[in-house]
Amino acid sequence: MGQIDNRALGYFNADAGKSSVLLTWELNAGFICQGITIERREDAVSDFKVVGVIKGLCGSPTKSIAYDFTDTTVVPGTLYHYRLILGSEGFTMTRTVRALSDNESSLHIFPNPSSDELNIQLRQIAEAAVRISVVNMQGSVVFREEYMSGMQLYQVNLAQLPTGNYSLLVDVGGERMVKRVKVFR
Repeated sequence: MGQIDNRALGYFNADAGKSSVLLTWELNAGFICQGITIERREDAVSDFKVVGVIKGLCGSPTKSIAYDFTDTTVVPGTLYHYRLILGSEGFTMTRTVRALSDNESSLHIFPNPSSDELNIQLRQIAEAAVRISVVNMQGSVVFREEYMSGMQLYQVNLAQLPTGNYSLLVDVGGERMVKRVKVFR
């Protein structure tokens, strides 16, 4: 069993939370497998170990299907490498992420890549106004909006942006978090 063709996946992301890691991925239409195994290792040379399993038939012949898995067995501050085993088809590329310490803050963005709406989920309800900016690779701000406090989930419309890579900046009460976002058409 070897690495599968990356065209099977629409995306595969790993986002660190406080003492957890959220994995999100999408199986493209037409790709079907018998179960998904989630594997993790702590360095680039050790063997992968199973941390989760999704049983049954996965994927669809006619539409893309999104999946997620939260690994709550992480040690804060530790670097982890994740991959998916898609039935007997093979394994995916590896995603690397560092589990956050309790004093760190984070956000989760999905879907990434995105073609229109981008969801931004804070790990905690914002106690201050939230300013969200999207910056293109030339350093120009192409989107900026300020939102009220008291929310945890925000949506940004990216439909007007051309295909490319962008930086997402989220400011909450003077704390800035940055994530890379890919837009496709």
